[in-house]
Amino acid sequence: MRIKMGRLAALYLVLAMLLSLFTACISPSTEVTSYPIEITDQLGRVVKLDRMPQRIISLAPSNTEILFALGLADRVVAVTNLCDYPPEAKEKPSIGGFTTTNIEKVIALSPG
Repeated sequence: MRIKMGRLAALYLVLAMLLSLFTACISPSTEVTSYPIEITDQLGRVVKLDRMPQRIISLAPSNTEILFALGLADRVVAVTNLCDYPPEAKEKPSIGGFTTTNIEKVIALSPG
């Protein structure tokens, strides 16, 4: 009985490994977003974007990491003083902290 349970467990393990192998091989979606697009923000307001943003100011370290990971570092024009990863983010101008954002500097950088 113990041998049968061991074989059954081994079979489940092999099936799980095969399933994870096949799901890892699925290619990601290459769907292209067409503009203009409308997005609803957290306050329920509809924001219309006529084109992909070209000048981005990141207001959170997590957003900075995502933007750099997506290959959009060239579009990031400023970050907060807490954005230190990836190391290249420290080379971008700082607009202050999350609660001490320099609004005049944000306006001068013309995000959009």
